[in-house]
Amino acid sequence: MTIIKKYRQGQLRKIIDIPMPRLWLINQFANTPELPGHTRQYEIAEGLSKLGWEVDVISSDFHLSKRVYYHLKKLELIKSKKINNINWTWLRVLPYK
Repeated sequence: MTIIKKYRQGQLRKIIDIPMPRLWLINQFANTPELPGHTRQYEIAEGLSKLGWEVDVISSDFHLSKRVYYHLKKLELIKSKKINNINWTWLRVLPYK
């Protein structure tokens, strides 16, 4: 296997013990694929994750178009879930008009 292929698969960093790069994507409108709307942040996070990055996405749970909360229950303020190797965190925010 070539060095470039090992780098793309994240194996080279493990072999030579370099810490993985980490990125926080913070966007109140970030969506996962099962929700209506754009999924730019998800696609970027997924691509970087495949290259060996550790990615955290922090977004609002309030969906602007649908005007509903999708993931948080009544008294929850925060919820985290790992989606395709992406650490996704939803926060409760106040809706606006």
